[in-house]
Amino acid sequence: MSTTPREPLLSDEDVQHIALGYYTKEQVRKYHSAKELYNASYVAIHKARDIYEAARAKDAELIQMAVDLASNTKKWQDGYGCDAEDQFLSAAAAAGFKPSGE
Repeated sequence: MSTTPREPLLSDEDVQHIALGYYTKEQVRKYHSAKELYNASYVAIHKARDIYEAARAKDAELIQMAVDLASNTKKWQDGYGCDAEDQFLSAAAAAGFKPSGE
C-alpha cells in the first residue's frame, strides 16, 4: 500500500464550480420551486460522479494489467518461489480481479 496521500479528484471548490457552471447564483436565488433547485443539484452531482467513475475505470484497467502481468510472470517462474506474485494475485482475486482468459 502506498504511503503517499492521494488528493481528491475534485476539491470542494471544483464541485461548487461544476454546480454553478450549470446555474449562476442569480438563477439559484430566483428559483421558485424545490423541483427546480433539485434539478440543478441533480445535474451537478451526476457530473461529479461521472468524473469519479472515469477515474475508477482507469484504475480498474491498470489493476487488470498488473494482474495479467503478475499471472504471466508467475507462469514463467513456477517452482521458483513467487511469493510476491502469489500475494498480489490473492489480494487482487479478493477484490474481484482475475487474470484475463480465466
